[in-house]
Amino acid sequence: MDCNNLKVNMSDSDIMEHIRSIYLNLLAREPDQEGMKYFFDFIKQGDSYDNIIKAIYAIIKLPEFVSKIMADNKKKCKKNLIVQRSDRYEELNDSNSLMFRVENSEDFEWLERMIIENNYYETKGVWNLTIDSDKIIMAEILREFHATKVLELGCLTGAILKLLHDAGAIVRGVEISAYNIEKVFTEIRKDIYHGDLLDENFVEKQFTLVFGLDIFEHFNPNKLDHYISKIYESLDNGGYLFCNIPAFDKDEVFGTVFLIYCTAWEEDIQSNRNFNLIDCDEDGYPKNRHMIWASTQ
Repeated sequence: MDCNNLKVNMSDSDIMEHIRSIYLNLLAREPDQEGMKYFFDFIKQGDSYDNIIKAIYAIIKLPEFVSKIMADNKKKCKKNLIVQRSDRYEELNDSNSLMFRVENSEDFEWLERMIIENNYYETKGVWNLTIDSDKIIMAEILREFHATKVLELGCLTGAILKLLHDAGAIVRGVEISAYNIEKVFTEIRKDIYHGDLLDENFVEKQFTLVFGLDIFEHFNPNKLDHYISKIYESLDNGGYLFCNIPAFDKDEVFGTVFLIYCTAWEEDIQSNRNFNLIDCDEDGYPKNRHMIWASTQ
């Protein structure tokens, strides 16, 4: 029997219920209005069960589905760090947060090692990986530097670099996540280095602009001086470093960036040092994968 020639004899409500079932089973959510309309029209006009299979296949190819599978796998195999260092984790009543207490520089080495070994960067983070209005605006800001050769630290899929490339700049990117590397824009794929800025293999220099957006807080603070030195060495004479860094408390220009929600951080601010309590998720990993927590001061 040729299933492709079987006619769909379903009411509109039946088709909508099938779409809803597909979304719930594959994406674990209700279909959005745009998705419902797209697949409803697709199945309705196809007039065969083959189009239902094609609709399922189309959803399987969505980045959202891939991200969900990776996230589900991560939940299954993600190692809980709290059981390994229970003496360093504590719940604070004033902030309702699970904190990791840093007592020496080796603690940062351990955290970084756990993040890398457990592939914590191999899933989608909070950033949108596509070209959106934020990326377009940021690219316009960066173009004001009139840079001819640009390096981005932690470039994700290279959305901003793609815009700068289209504007005529020579672009390079450094990205540690294989998950993001796989999704780099085709036009600049060859220009993205998969690894860390401190790798010996990354030797390119004479950049007129180096920029990092929400990236410096991910660096191991023990290595921060090395990162800054490598950036300096990579810059051409008269080159620029542009970065934005999320920080807590008040800034003279931008006002309050993030509120202080842990009273223990106040002492660190007064002592002009990074916070020694790091906010963590339920498995003990630094929230948003931030290794450096500090005030704007």
